[in-house]
Amino acid sequence: MDSAFSWVQLRKIRNDIAHEYPASLIERIEGINLLFDKLDALRQIIERCQNILNKHK
Repeated sequence: MDSAFSWVQLRKIRNDIAHEYPASLIERIEGINLLFDKLDALRQIIERCQNILNKHK
């Protein structure tokens, strides 16, 4: 992650989707679309975590 702010944004999107349960279908779709917009950042996080784990094997 380039910043703590980016991490907080990803956590907020995740929490909104997982815990808020928006009443309208449009709000749910918007939340999922936000997550897709951050897909590259999420992939980078996963790759970095995998690299760290592989170094410690």
